[in-house]
Formats: sequence, structure tokens, C-alpha cells
Amino acid sequence: MLWDVGSDRSRDDGRLWGLHYSCRHYADGGLQGMNFPSPALSGGTSPFFDDSRRGCPGREVCNLHDWTCLCDASKCRKRFQEVGESPHNPRPRGLILPLDASLPLYVPMVRHGSMRKDAFMSPVVALSTFDLLRQSKDRCYGPRFSTAEELRHAFRLRSDAQILLVSVAKDKKLETYWTNRNSENVPEALSALGVQGITVPNYSSFVDAPSIHTRWNLQRMHRAAMEFSSAGMAVVPHLNARTSGVSD
Repeated sequence: MLWDVGSDRSRDDGRLWGLHYSCRHYADGGLQGMNFPSPALSGGTSPFFDDSRRGCPGREVCNLHDWTCLCDASKCRKRFQEVGESPHNPRPRGLILPLDASLPLYVPMVRHGSMRKDAFMSPVVALSTFDLLRQSKDRCYGPRFSTAEELRHAFRLRSDAQILLVSVAKDKKLETYWTNRNSENVPEALSALGVQGITVPNYSSFVDAPSIHTRWNLQRMHRAAMEFSSAGMAVVPHLNARTSGVSD
């Protein structure tokens, strides 16, 4: 069974890729050739909110938080190109390998093995993806371990332990992963450690950020899932609860 993520829709009917959007800086340069719809400032509780869909809170605010917004057209273009979405190339598509295993109702999370003399005997354990990753002195980013055996020995696990990697972390760790993941072939290196599966990084959705920033972070999760799957790892998606007004 394969999970096919993505959508064939490419909307140009007053929406931005299926998302209503309003931005007072829309007319600024850098958007030529992207066929953005013409936004209309209307409705909502402020001039920058349209039917409860969050628009631009102002260039200074977006720059302060490094949000994706049309008020910085160059950044917006670059970020959506790197996740493979644009009006001409909609949401990235790919076959996502699901986790095909019977897991127990409770999976213990192991953070290290330094306080144990004997192996932890649980047949299934969870490890933080970011406990396995590090940036070396020469700025190379990747796993601290090169083999499945080395990983299990370091965490004092049984040699046949099934490992589920959990990719929930603070934004700084998530952003470091996103920046370095492809240049160092990190998904492939993690897959070589013999893990059972991996959860998708939980890129943040902020209640006061422009809706397009939320869309970009959702697309980053889709992209990360496809890259994990392409490397041969089963993927557990990160589910997000959103109001019906945010997106279609």
C-alpha cells in the first residue's frame, strides 16, 4: 500500500495555489512570470485579513520572524521553488512508503545509553532523529553513526531492536536539517542505520503568520516525507489540525 501525496490543482481564479491571499505589498517587484492572482483587500477584522485567511501583517513583522510572504517576493519565489510548488507545478507529488508494522500501544523513547550497563530489552524503541544528527567541526552535517550495529551499541539497545525515529524538535534543529539535508545526503545516511520508520519533521504553523507561510511549511513536510521514502524509509506523517478557513 502506498500513500500518494499531492494535488493536481493549479488555481488562478483569485487564489494563490488554492489559497485565498491578501498582501498590501503584492505590487512590489520580483513576481513577474509567476502568474499570481490579483489579490483584493476585503473583509475580515483588519485590512490585511480576507475571510479569516491570514494575509501580510506588514513587511517589518514578516522580516523579523523570517516568514514566507509576498512582501518579500524573492524569498517567496525561492522557498516555493525549493519545495517544488508553483502555479505551473502544483503541490509536489510522490509515493510515500507507510509504516507497515505491528507496533505496540506504547513505544519507549530512549534519549541515550550512557547510564545503562546492559542492553535495553524492549523489541521496539523510539529515538529522536536529532539525537542521531550532528554538525562536525568541518561543518559536515549527518548521523553520528555509520552502521546499524554502531547505533544500537551506542544507545545500549538489543541488536535486533526495531527503531522508530521521531522528528519532532525545536525550530532551530528543524531548520538546520532543512538547510543541510540534501547536500549531505542525510535521508540516505539515516536509512542506512536500519530504522523501522521515521516521522516527518513538524515545521511550525503560527496563528499570526501569513497563510502562505503555513502553506510553505506544510509543503516542506510533504517534501521531507518524499525524500525519506525515496531513501527507503517508511514514513509516519505529522498531522496538523487547522480551521477550515485556512486552506481548501
